[in-house]
Amino acid sequence: MATVPPTFELTETPTIPKELEEPIEALGSRDPETAFEALSSSLKEKLPLSDLKFQEDWLEGIESVEPVTNPQENPDGTVSVLVEVHFKDGLEPLQSLVTLIKEEGEWKILSTEIYYGPP
Repeated sequence: MATVPPTFELTETPTIPKELEEPIEALGSRDPETAFEALSSSLKEKLPLSDLKFQEDWLEGIESVEPVTNPQENPDGTVSVLVEVHFKDGLEPLQSLVTLIKEEGEWKILSTEIYYGPP
């Protein structure tokens, strides 16, 4: 069963604050250590670096991660951005809701939720 993404205002060119760019770009990194450093401390506990290294082949298949919405502030102080994950081998892009949290003055990835099928 496909999950339907939440309602976001789609914009032609999303405006992403510089402080949020780095963790979002790290999602598309082919380097597991770069991706790991962008994770929140709670997510690092659930997903150790060794697990990311195990998925290195999958990470290398990512061509880019591009925001498709402006960031939306949530009531709990986190920020969510809908992104598209593009793959090198021509697979259909996936949409993912990326939720970020500020830890020690830096934005980190708290969670991602992948959506299959059309938005």
